[in-house]
Amino acid sequence: MTIKKLILASLLLSMTLLVAVSAYAAPLYFPHIATSNPWQTEIAIINTSSELTVTGTLRALSNGGQLVETKDVTLPARGRRQIIVADEFTNHTNIGYIIFDKDSDTVQGYTKFYQEGVYRAAIPAIKEVNTSDIYVPHIASSADWWTEISLVNTTLAPKQLTITFSNGQSRQFTLNANEHRAFDIVSLFNNQPQPDIQSAVISNASGVIGLELFGSIGGGNQLDGILLTDDTASTIYYPHVASNDTWWTGIVAYNPSDSAGTITITPYNAQGTPLSPATLPIAGKEKYVGVVSNLGLPAQTEWFKIASTQPLTGFELFATYDGKQLAAYAGSAAKTGVFAKIEKNGWTGISFVNTEAGVASVTLTAYNDSGTVVATQVLPVGGYAKVVNIAENIFTQDISGATYIAYSSDRNVVGFQLNGTSDGMMLDALPGLAGDGTGGGGSQPVFTGFDLQFKQGDYWLYEWKDVYTHRGLVRNFFTGLYSWDTTTRTGTVRISLGQPRTIMDITFYQITTELTGDAKYVTFPWLYVASYNNQIYGYRDDGVYLIFDAQNGTWKGGSFFYGASKTDWFGPAGTFSISISNTEPGTYWVSWPDKGTSIAGYRLSELEYYRPGVGPVKQKIIVRSETSHSEETLILIESSRGI
Repeated sequence: MTIKKLILASLLLSMTLLVAVSAYAAPLYFPHIATSNPWQTEIAIINTSSELTVTGTLRALSNGGQLVETKDVTLPARGRRQIIVADEFTNHTNIGYIIFDKDSDTVQGYTKFYQEGVYRAAIPAIKEVNTSDIYVPHIASSADWWTEISLVNTTLAPKQLTITFSNGQSRQFTLNANEHRAFDIVSLFNNQPQPDIQSAVISNASGVIGLELFGSIGGGNQLDGILLTDDTASTIYYPHVASNDTWWTGIVAYNPSDSAGTITITPYNAQGTPLSPATLPIAGKEKYVGVVSNLGLPAQTEWFKIASTQPLTGFELFATYDGKQLAAYAGSAAKTGVFAKIEKNGWTGISFVNTEAGVASVTLTAYNDSGTVVATQVLPVGGYAKVVNIAENIFTQDISGATYIAYSSDRNVVGFQLNGTSDGMMLDALPGLAGDGTGGGGSQPVFTGFDLQFKQGDYWLYEWKDVYTHRGLVRNFFTGLYSWDTTTRTGTVRISLGQPRTIMDITFYQITTELTGDAKYVTFPWLYVASYNNQIYGYRDDGVYLIFDAQNGTWKGGSFFYGASKTDWFGPAGTFSISISNTEPGTYWVSWPDKGTSIAGYRLSELEYYRPGVGPVKQKIIVRSETSHSEETLILIESSRGI
C-alpha cells in the first residue's frame, strides 16, 4: 500500500510467510494426555467451515516439550476426526500433551479422559492462550475427593509460577519452556489432603494453559474437570437445574479479586418467566458454592443467572445421588456453536437457554464425520425460556448416522450437552463450542455498540493523506547536513458493501472500493466483511480473520484497512498482543504497544479507531527510518451510519 508497501514488501515478504500460520491459525491445544492403564484419552477436532478444507499436523509432545510423534490430518468442510490416542500413536505413554497446527482458524475440539466402565470427563480444547493470572475456581482435596491440575508453558522461556490458595498458603515452582506438568493438590502438601482449600490463583501465568480434574475417592465413581483460564464475566449463566430423587445440581461462582461485591441471582421457569431474585454479598476471593436445592430458589426454577458487581468465574455440576455420574459445564452465550459428539452407546441430552427477551430461532444441523448433512431442524426458544431434550427427539428426521450437531441462532443462546452411557456409569458435559473454538463468546461485550448488523449498501467514505519525507542524496557543502524533501499526496477512499455471502454460517458482504486522486495507490485487504456477535470479520482467499473484537476486548489479528499480512510484521510468531482502549468519548482505538519493532531498518506503528454504531473511523500508520519518515492517515468524512 503506497510508498511504504513498495519500500518494505521485498524486505518483509519472507517474515510474513514465516509468521502467517502462527499469527492467524492459532494452534489448538490438548493440554493433558493420559494413556497409562487404566487411563485412556480421546480427542476430537471439527472443521466448522462450510466451505474450507483444513489441513494440519497433530504434534504429540513429551512432558518436557520434546516431539514424540506427528500425525497429518485433513478435514473436509464440516468434517470431524475422533482419535483414541493409544490406538493411533505408537509411543502414546510418552505423550504429555498434543498441539494441532493447522492452516485455518475454523477448528475446535475436545479432550475426553476416561477409565472404561468407571468414569470420564470431557473438556474443550484450548485455542486461546492465557495472558494474565489463571483462576482455579474449585478445589476439592479431602478424604473423599482429589483435585489434579495440569499446566503447559506455551512460551520459549521458563515461567516462575506462584499458586496462592484461598486459605492464604502459597507454593512456587518453575515451569520450563514448553513443559507440561500435572500434579495432585496433595502433592504440594506432603501428600496430605487440604479440606480448607477451596480455590486458588496462579500468578505470572501469561502464556500458560491448563485444566483441572476432580474425582471421588473410595465408594464413588465420579470424575469431571474444567479449563483453567484468565476469563471472568459480570454475568454467569447456569442453564439447567436437575433436582429430583436421582439428580442433583451444584454451582460454583468465584470472585477472584480482592474486592468485595454483590451478586444477584435471577431464576427463571421453563417458559422464561423471571422468578423472585436474591441479592447476596460476596467477599474478595470468596466462592459462592452449593447444591441448588439448598439455595432457596423457587421450586419452578429451571435455570438461573448470577450477575455481579465484581467479575466472576464459575461453572455448574450435574451428578447422581448414587455416586456413579458427574459432569461439569462452563460456557457462555453465543449465536453459533457445535455439540461436538453424539453418544453412540447411550444418550445425548441437549439444552438451550435464550438469554434475550425475544423469541430465538435456532437452526440445528446434524453432520457425519465426512461433513455431510444428515438432518436439519428449526427450534423456537422463547424469550428467557429453556428447551431441553434428547438429541434424537429434537429432530423429526433420523440422526443415527450423525456424529455431531451444529447450531445457529438469531439471538444469543447458552447451549450445552450431556452425554451418558446406557449402563448409567459414565457421564460428561460440554458447552456448545462456538465458532472461535472457545466454548462461546461472552454475553456482555466489553465494548457496547458494535453489534453493527452490516447490510448491503452500507458505505464509509474516508479522506486519505500520505506525507512522505526523505533525505536527499547530497550534503550541504558548508553545514554538512543533508537536505530533506517532502511529498504530500491526497485522495478519497470509499468502501461499500455489496452482495451477501454466507461463510461459516455468518453473512458476509462483498467489498467494493472507489478511489480518487492519489488514493489510487490504496489497496483494501478483504474480499468480504461481516459483523457478528460484537465482532468484525474479514474474509479473503486464505480464510476468515477476526478484525475487531468488541465482545472480549482483545485483538487477535487482522486490521480493517491493512489486513492480516500487515499485522504479521509485528513481533515474533505467535507472541504479539494488541490492545484496545478508550481514547476519547465514544471511540475506541487499537494499537500494537511495544510492537513497532525495527525490521530491516524500518520502524512501523499503527493506530485504528472504532466508534460504536459506526465502525472504523480513522487509521494512522507511521514508518520511520534514519533516512525517511512516512505518515499515512484515513479519516472518516461520511458514511451510511453517520460519523
